[in-house]
Formats: sequence, C-alpha cells, structure tokens
Amino acid sequence: MVLVVVRKHDMIIRGYGETFPGSGRAPDSKSVIRLCSLSKIITTDLLSKLVLDGKVSLADPLQRFAPKGKIVPVKGKDGEITLLDLATHTSGLPREVRRLPANTAHFTFPDRNIAGTGCQSSN
Repeated sequence: MVLVVVRKHDMIIRGYGETFPGSGRAPDSKSVIRLCSLSKIITTDLLSKLVLDGKVSLADPLQRFAPKGKIVPVKGKDGEITLLDLATHTSGLPREVRRLPANTAHFTFPDRNIAGTGCQSSN
C-alpha cells in the first residue's frame, strides 16, 4: 500500500508492505500501482471538477480530446460519443482493451511491448 497525503503544497508519501510478495522492498513514490476500480472514482472526480470549472461540458464529443490523427468510433446510429456517454457507460465502446496472449501474468499492464494485442499504454 502507498499512502499519499496532500495538504495545500505539502505532500507526504509512505509505503507499506512489499512491492511483490517476498521482495522485501516497500513501495515508494516511484512504484507503479494498478488502480483497478479506483480509477473510476478518480476519473469521476476529475471530470466533475473540469465541468464545474467550465473547462469541459458533458456534451463535448470525445473526438475533440483524441490525439491528432486518431478517430473515435461513432456510437451506433446516435453519432459522436460524448463525455457524458463515457461517464454513464453508454458509449458502446468495448469494456476490455483486448485479450492478452496466453500465459500473460495477471497484473501485466497492456503496453506497446505486448506483441499482437494492439494495446497501447498511456504511460
């Protein structure tokens, strides 16, 4: 577990346990941690703040935020996928990135180095 406490401009980071069972190494500020379902809470909080600050609208099309040259699929007959579609899980996008190759470790991050998956990391 990594505990991070932020108060104004002060931050404290503490690691507990091991980075991998039997490693004897406590996690720290450089540890890569799989967020799993916590990412939904973090994403919702960030999206809410951006909407309240007037920086985005839930009606904004996802295509507006896609990297240059990337095309976001359309949502069936309804047209463009919006931020609201993403937030309410009604975009029609697949749930999983893609199946990993056989014998891939459970907590392997999909990245450009996993051959044949088409997965890309946002590292």
